[in-house]
Amino acid sequence: MDYYKKVDYDMKAESAEDRNHANHCVENLQQRLMCSPDRNIYTYHWVNRHEMPWGNLFSSHRCVDWDHFYTWVLDNVLHCPAPVAKPEGAEVWY
Repeated sequence: MDYYKKVDYDMKAESAEDRNHANHCVENLQQRLMCSPDRNIYTYHWVNRHEMPWGNLFSSHRCVDWDHFYTWVLDNVLHCPAPVAKPEGAEVWY
């Protein structure tokens, strides 16, 4: 709450629309984890009291440069010259 202040969406609400929204968010997180895995290399080392090498889980990771990413997004956003109207007979997903 300190960061987001007033929240206009309650993830604990019980309506079908709210559950669908929450499920959509979780599905997007799952896709991010599955489709953009961490390609970092983990090394293994011999450690006392273990019969097998032990994974070093404290390796460095390269994070996204969000400022660069947002700049790229703003430079490449599609600007529609006029409002887009749904064509007659267009497929509608629900």
